[in-house]
Amino acid sequence: MKEYNLSNEKRRALAQHHREFQAAIAIIANRFLSVEVRNPEGITKAEGGVKVNGLDITINADNVTSEFNHARAIDTEAAVVDAIQCVESLFDALGEAGLHPYQRAAQKIKEPPLQAALLNF
Repeated sequence: MKEYNLSNEKRRALAQHHREFQAAIAIIANRFLSVEVRNPEGITKAEGGVKVNGLDITINADNVTSEFNHARAIDTEAAVVDAIQCVESLFDALGEAGLHPYQRAAQKIKEPPLQAALLNF
């Protein structure tokens, strides 16, 4: 488990773009781990999440978790938290325009969205 922190104001703003947020996290986290992904994938967990480095990472309200507790999972969780912080910075700097590059990828994610996790504060 790796924790992250988003203000309630940012959560509300990002929740309106939860699919793009989810796609951006999946793409950026995989790139951090040198894994190229053409179509980002969500996961079928109650809160939602992303598939990164071949692992299902659940994104909860204030932390990310993997079902495994080994080095690969720990590195993957860290990459997801880093990606969340990166997307947050993009959103701070550019607003909605920071998420526009991820709109097409977001349309391909069919699993539960992250909206519930973002609004669970």
